[in-house]
Amino acid sequence: MGLYNLDRINKIAKGDTGFTSKLVYAFIQEATKDLEHIEQGIRNEDNNMIYNATHRLKSSLALFNSEKSHQKITLINNLVNKVSIQEIEVIFIEVKPLIENLLKKIKKEVNLK
Repeated sequence: MGLYNLDRINKIAKGDTGFTSKLVYAFIQEATKDLEHIEQGIRNEDNNMIYNATHRLKSSLALFNSEKSHQKITLINNLVNKVSIQEIEVIFIEVKPLIENLLKKIKKEVNLK
């Protein structure tokens, strides 16, 4: 599977491209905030902030069939209270560019500005 696919989103939108665009726009906005919250949580060693942001983000990534990103964010979500912040940061450094690339590509595909 690729970086993502919009099959689930298109099914939810029932062919309504305007609604698809709104869903994608909301995903991009929220995912961007979640990435920022994860970074902030790592900087502040705030496991609760990391947990909450990864919990929201993993659900969204699943909706966009982004398997690799979903797996890594789920891993962080599952490990956040079990391993050191440094170990969480290593995983996050790996997944953040994948998610940023995903957001950029989805935005382009749906023609959002």
